[in-house]
Amino acid sequence: MTAVLQEGIRLCPPIPDNLHREVPAGGGKICGRWLPAGTAVGVPGYSMFRYSFNFEEPEEFLPERWADGEGLEGDEKEAFYPFGVGPSGCLGQQLAWVETRIILARLLWNFDLRVPEGKRLGNWTDQSILWA
Repeated sequence: MTAVLQEGIRLCPPIPDNLHREVPAGGGKICGRWLPAGTAVGVPGYSMFRYSFNFEEPEEFLPERWADGEGLEGDEKEAFYPFGVGPSGCLGQQLAWVETRIILARLLWNFDLRVPEGKRLGNWTDQSILWA
């Protein structure tokens, strides 16, 4: 269940923006470019989690990539931090994981989920959202 949740969050991160950091005193080089101290930098989770350098087959839903000892060999799992990392990381991360597991378990226990006949599962990001 955890692998399914991790893969779902990898494909649809809960934070729509990037996790900002500040270039430390003295400045620094990022991707070959010099940045002065105090510059705000960041990479959106959506981009990082779908970048082929970090994850093999980045557009595919493959929960097995999170299984212990199995996974895809080319995956850089250290690039996966959906709730932030370090001192700026979410304090409620552990609670969020527990709640998410409970919600998924209750959904699967109470409902028979399946794709309706004649329909196919599309790509989540290709859906049409209409506002009333």
